[in-house]
Amino acid sequence: MISDFEGDKIASNFGKGWMVSTDSFMGGKSKADMSLTGEGAEGSYGSLRIAGMVAEAGSIRWAGAMFSPGSAVMAPDNLASKKALGFWARGTGRFFAVMVYSQGLGYIPGV
Repeated sequence: MISDFEGDKIASNFGKGWMVSTDSFMGGKSKADMSLTGEGAEGSYGSLRIAGMVAEAGSIRWAGAMFSPGSAVMAPDNLASKKALGFWARGTGRFFAVMVYSQGLGYIPGV
């Protein structure tokens, strides 16, 4: 398990952890924020709330949260023993996506 979001801070069981991720480092204007909420799924006591706004300008746009499994942001880690990624999500937006970086894909994430 990466995180259960049931503590008093946003934490992970391994890696560098969770952080806000937006297109701002590529000149984008999107914004995001994350916080803990007591509204968990499947009987859990907490969840990660991600709020944001994806700006209309730009060819590559995103706003959300990022988990880095390695010891530093964007540092690789061998997750070959992990066979699936599972999570519960709900929201008011029109489009949601998960982007995954891997050595085989280079700098372009799988979506």
